[in-house]
Amino acid sequence: MFRLLPYYSAASAAVIVVMITSLTFAYRQIAVGEMVQSAETHNVAFARIFANRLWPQLSPFIEEMEHSTREQLQSHPTIPELERDVTELSKGLSVLKVKIYTPGGMTVYSSAPNQIGEDKSDNPGFLIAARQGLPSTKRSHREQFSTSSGVLLDREVVESYVPVQISAGAPAAVFELYADVTDLTDRIRNTTGIIVAITLLAFIIQYAVLFLIVRRADGILKDQYESLQDREKKLEAALEDLQKAEEKVRHAANHDALTGLPSLRLCKDRLSSALSLARRESSIMAIFFIDLDGFKGVNDTQGHDAGDHVLREIAQRLHSCVREMDTVARIGGDEFMIIFPKIANPDIIKQLGDKIIESVWEPIPWKSGELSVGASVGVSLYPEHGKEAEVLIKEADDAMYVAKRGGKNRYVIANHPAPAPETADQGASPPA
Repeated sequence: MFRLLPYYSAASAAVIVVMITSLTFAYRQIAVGEMVQSAETHNVAFARIFANRLWPQLSPFIEEMEHSTREQLQSHPTIPELERDVTELSKGLSVLKVKIYTPGGMTVYSSAPNQIGEDKSDNPGFLIAARQGLPSTKRSHREQFSTSSGVLLDREVVESYVPVQISAGAPAAVFELYADVTDLTDRIRNTTGIIVAITLLAFIIQYAVLFLIVRRADGILKDQYESLQDREKKLEAALEDLQKAEEKVRHAANHDALTGLPSLRLCKDRLSSALSLARRESSIMAIFFIDLDGFKGVNDTQGHDAGDHVLREIAQRLHSCVREMDTVARIGGDEFMIIFPKIANPDIIKQLGDKIIESVWEPIPWKSGELSVGASVGVSLYPEHGKEAEVLIKEADDAMYVAKRGGKNRYVIANHPAPAPETADQGASPPA
């Protein structure tokens, strides 16, 4: 049964998770993007302010120190002056650190003195500012961050490389400013949490309302399903009874009620199939037409119960003489037919005939005594004696009558003379 409630719950949970995750991600991306853009705008503005105030003393210093060593830079008397001016200009601003680079990438000033003299000519952000004349900004998290006043821990910073354009052409210098956006990042994180909580609450309320509706609908579907199941079981039971009845009818139409063997009708169908196989594989097929000798005497002297017992016993004995692929059928009162497809060697016909005669000749226990019958058997072979079913049956039937006229209790192959009987009790007389 399709249960609506579990699917609704699973689908709702998945939608809630996806929606909240998507909303959270989208909000953070937009908020962080706007924060970085705002920080870049401020850094560019601060860089221009620094450049305007510092350029008179900075321009000759950059030209002088373009190719100086790190030790010369760090000991130059201009550095303390720049430090005082930068500190003064940074008061009240969110600027954590300021760096100044020559067009070639040499760090001529840094709020962290140990970084003065570093070569940043291969830094991607510097290259964008120095070669393209465009600001380059990125946000990063720093476990430790060095400033002029010491080391700060666990900071969110936005660093911007800002070109200083004094005249047309390549930038005269590049400023790098680090803005502290830790507070802004925390506010974004807190706002994100509030949005998630509100959204989750709204989804939960919506889910709860729809849950009640779906649960009711699920209950109705369950009741309907159980009702349909009951009807289906009753219908299946009726169909099963009908199938059993039809099977009984088919079995009765195609099988002998007394022995359970195939009837003449089913025997002819199997004979047709066996002939088709023989034609296709160019193989030999045999038909044994069997008529019981002395059966009428059993019926007349011992009664029909004894006769029925004989027929059932003979049916079992004949069935034990054949292979699984062979067919044993009762085609009349005391007449049987056996179809042997795919005979590998014609010489086996004699063995089969002797086996059947001996099996039938064996006395049959009945109450406190025994019953005895014999068998006259006629045999026809495909393709030697015919290629059609009716022809082969007639040839086998004619051969059976030859066996009877020849003394009974023996087999005769069509168009062959009747052999003398070869039974386990050669001296016994065949039943009349």
